[in-house]
Amino acid sequence: EIQQAREWVQQHIEQWDSATMYQIAWDSYHFHLYDIAYQLFLKDFEVHQFQVKFLNSLEFACKKINKQQELAEFYEAWADKNKVLYGRRKKLLKPATQ
Repeated sequence: EIQQAREWVQQHIEQWDSATMYQIAWDSYHFHLYDIAYQLFLKDFEVHQFQVKFLNSLEFACKKINKQQELAEFYEAWADKNKVLYGRRKKLLKPATQ
């Protein structure tokens, strides 16, 4: 069932408007489908990049699927538009403490 959900998202992702994508991202996040949530959050990033809850959830999902380096590079590309991303990027790359 989970694989079917992933395939369904891949087949339909380009057809969704921002609101639909955002809702499916949150649904995926709450069902612990972090790879789907991460992908959809990134697709809708421009719209929600200034929302702390959104950024926290994006980063949590990214850590669950081990995409910190990828998200850090993504943040770097957006940091000129949203200065907060510089610090968030640095935090993403910081080794986890025990």
